[in-house]
Amino acid sequence: MGMVKAKNRAKEVMFWSSMNSQIEDVVSNCSACTEHQSSNSKEPMIAHKLPDRPWQNVTTDLFELDNEHYLIVVDYYSRYFELERMSTTTSSAVINKMKAIFTRHGTP
Repeated sequence: MGMVKAKNRAKEVMFWSSMNSQIEDVVSNCSACTEHQSSNSKEPMIAHKLPDRPWQNVTTDLFELDNEHYLIVVDYYSRYFELERMSTTTSSAVINKMKAIFTRHGTP
């Protein structure tokens, strides 16, 4: 689980004095933990270049919330977003919604 998750799990169940230091000792001396520790390393954030003008670059995503489908389009420059409820997520429905958004703001 790793150091942080082990401490959090222990705090949910019980408490004893010097709990944190004892958990740190056990996890740091655990052969399985040290073997797999490097495989769980965090990926660095990759920053993207800020566009020169609004609606030059956008990002899109489809997601579901409360059994409803949505399309979100976000402008990289201004962080302004358009959210559209989708009755269907077929490619033609997504294209039509994006065409409507690009008609309002300009084609990226």
